[in-house]
Amino acid sequence: MAKMIGIAELQRRASQVVNEVRSGRAEYEVTSHGGPVGVALVRLPDVDPTGITPEDLMLTPYFTAPAPSVAVRQAQLDAVEAARDAAGQVGA
Repeated sequence: MAKMIGIAELQRRASQVVNEVRSGRAEYEVTSHGGPVGVALVRLPDVDPTGITPEDLMLTPYFTAPAPSVAVRQAQLDAVEAARDAAGQVGA
């Protein structure tokens, strides 16, 4: 199970944390104000990094895309609603 680490502590201990992850001794989940921010520091399998694309990384079990916040999602919905014309069409 991943240890929780705050952003400020990660900044202070970055080299130590990276060494712990690299050696396989620890995994970390980064938090901000006590809540997760969707960043996990885990050791990736031994592979040739020159051939990995962002799409490949997204398919690994180590990648978790952060979900948009409620405020961002609401702003997206508001933008769509504001773009509707009189007939209710968006982008027509």
